[in-house]
Amino acid sequence: MNTIQFNKAFELAKARVELLDVDFGLFDGFALQEFEPVTCTIKQVSALMRYQAKYLNGNWNMEEISDIREIGRTKFMVVGDFSCPHCGHTIMV
Repeated sequence: MNTIQFNKAFELAKARVELLDVDFGLFDGFALQEFEPVTCTIKQVSALMRYQAKYLNGNWNMEEISDIREIGRTKFMVVGDFSCPHCGHTIMV
């Protein structure tokens, strides 16, 4: 996952977009050293961010977000399109 993909995933995670239907089970154990790289989408990374780092009061655990970013650099291969949650514009990432 590169910086642009990370930023798009975090933007989507912070947006008022429903991600409950997104399966992010492929990330189970992503922080373990023996975790194998996975192919995923921006939506899946966004769902992981919400699950791992969003507090119930709406704030974010930025240490967890940083961990996802560092691990994702080598373990997450992001594929597919990204639709902006604000305007619906679709771009390839």
